[in-house]
Amino acid sequence: MESLKTYKEIADNDYAFVRKHIEDDETVYMMPALAQNTCEKYLKHLVEEFCIPQTEIEVLQKNDLLRKHSLRSIISGMEEFGFVFDDGVKDAILKADGYYFTSRYPGSEWHEATQSELADCAGGMDAAKKYAEDFIKQREELLPADT
Repeated sequence: MESLKTYKEIADNDYAFVRKHIEDDETVYMMPALAQNTCEKYLKHLVEEFCIPQTEIEVLQKNDLLRKHSLRSIISGMEEFGFVFDDGVKDAILKADGYYFTSRYPGSEWHEATQSELADCAGGMDAAKKYAEDFIKQREELLPADT
């Protein structure tokens, strides 16, 4: 396996893993957490590559965003940096939020996702992937072609 170097490369690998297991009906209790984590990586790739801090405070804010696990917090922070999410995309991604801890660890907050919730998480993962890829494509189109 080749070495993965960016959030997006890792997210693409995770996406393929989660999608394959969902399509093969081989889901496990932590699939929602994997889907949420995949969303995080797609969004964090955009933060890492396209958030250009102008002040020391923005440097701290960017670094803080890269440590968050709440999709709601990540999106909110990205919006502060000027990213725009239409409501449909944001709503789809946020359906995958909240599983990072609850579907990975036993205890009073443990939650085993239903098939419907898993479908929502997969939809969120699809939305995050498309948002990231569309954003990257738009940025590439703005760059002058190499001569």
